[in-house]
Amino acid sequence: GPWILLPGRISPEKNQLRVVRALASLRRAGALPPSLRVTLAGADGLDPGYVREVDGVIRGEGLGEIVERPGFVRDVDAALASVDAVILPSAYEGISNAVIEAMAMGAPVAVSAGANADAVIRDGEHGWTLGAPTEDAIAQTLRRILAAPAAERRAMGQRGRASARQRFTHTRMVAQQQDLYARLLAPPAR
Repeated sequence: GPWILLPGRISPEKNQLRVVRALASLRRAGALPPSLRVTLAGADGLDPGYVREVDGVIRGEGLGEIVERPGFVRDVDAALASVDAVILPSAYEGISNAVIEAMAMGAPVAVSAGANADAVIRDGEHGWTLGAPTEDAIAQTLRRILAAPAAERRAMGQRGRASARQRFTHTRMVAQQQDLYARLLAPPAR
């Protein structure tokens, strides 16, 4: 069945709690396929109360057969290459390495505005954008992911992979960094 991955430490700004609540809402509405698998891949963050709350919703809503929490995942590339979609509904991020890594591995990505500040993901092209990471927006985006045919998800992933390989090469990033240093170190204009 469909496999959705949310990479990142279990922490309030990553919004795993809203994801599991959105899943619970969709389940109550009969909108989840029985074979759905959602992985919250990341070590527990620094807020043990938040981690307990996430786990409590998973248990309390009977999501244990859908949502797994394996902790820190060593072979992230293998997971990213195998999933049907990645979701990153973060409240805020800089440029997200997780987004770029997912794109590079050919996974379509669903992102909040906070995880897409640099507009790396274009809605419908590389994945889905959900704007503000509210429970309702996450639920709507999960519906869109689940409704997308496998061929459409694969095509989004391939377009994302091509974009990542063009935009985030080592050569290009080093050149941009060198350009930044040159501008910062240049003598002031007179």
